[in-house]
Amino acid sequence: SGTGGAGTAQMSPTSPPRGAVALARSGGDVSPPPTRQSWQEAHHSPETMQKLQEDADLFLHQTLSTPCVNILSGCDGLYLVDGQGRYVCDFHGDTCHQIGYSHPKVIAAVKAQLDTLSYCPRRFTCEVSIALARRLRELAPRDLRGRCRVLF
Repeated sequence: SGTGGAGTAQMSPTSPPRGAVALARSGGDVSPPPTRQSWQEAHHSPETMQKLQEDADLFLHQTLSTPCVNILSGCDGLYLVDGQGRYVCDFHGDTCHQIGYSHPKVIAAVKAQLDTLSYCPRRFTCEVSIALARRLRELAPRDLRGRCRVLF
């Protein structure tokens, strides 16, 4: 609660953690580091750099998710394929790429779901969401089962 001994920071529940603002300014879209720009110029084609600039000019980006670092033209299994045809391993850990991009089972499940209910806003629920949440809870460590909730 912020009232501990020496070295304990006092902060309100809405204060960002110490250093968070500096991190956002050094790595996010507030002030992209010059090293990123020089790396991109050394590794990307002029066409890719033009497309990255056009993306930056057209899109409203979220902090720490921008600026975009490359252009993608495809994906396969663990790999992203950039606009210059280079394969990059994706270890980010978001959405379905843990089992592989373009995985046939994922594609079939998505296509089947699109025929039934293409989107369900979080203000509502549906059987598929409940079933997934139930399954994720079942996969949680034993001491958390029955007590944890999910967010997706």
